[in-house]
Amino acid sequence: MKPSQELEADYLRQIARLLENLGVTSDGVAVTYELDLQDYQIAIEQTGFSDNGLTQIAEGLWSLGCVWFADRPTYWRYSEIETRVMTEIYAGLRLTNEAGQLRPSFDADAQSLEEYAEALEEWCGYKAGTFLLPLANGEVLVRPQIGGPLDQGQRALSSRMALYDVLGPKLRYEPFVG
Repeated sequence: MKPSQELEADYLRQIARLLENLGVTSDGVAVTYELDLQDYQIAIEQTGFSDNGLTQIAEGLWSLGCVWFADRPTYWRYSEIETRVMTEIYAGLRLTNEAGQLRPSFDADAQSLEEYAEALEEWCGYKAGTFLLPLANGEVLVRPQIGGPLDQGQRALSSRMALYDVLGPKLRYEPFVG
């Protein structure tokens, strides 16, 4: 499902601000939603990034879309760095939150899917309905989150993985409901 124009424009503005904060100039950047990827593709033409700069880009954009660079040597360096960053992110997945609470588990006999999604969001430190949207057909729509501390993002990723354990292919990743 393609996001609505209004929500997509807001999402693109947020990505552009983040890229600017990371030192990526706006000219030479294309951000498009790719239906076959079910994600945003962030194409960067700029070159001359240090390894530290590429690390910051990987850390800043890991949950926002697929990043690629037009310059092949830059792309290959980025791919190696992104692999390391994602390994660290997955290794740091939070099973407890800042209060020391374990990630909620799903009990089909005691709670609905909607209640479980809300419990996961609360555990992550988000307001209910922020990034997990249970649908009437038993699927759950996962919305992207922009900004926030890395540990909150890791808890969100941990929550998505917990939901996948419950739902399998009924967990859908969409940019926004539009």
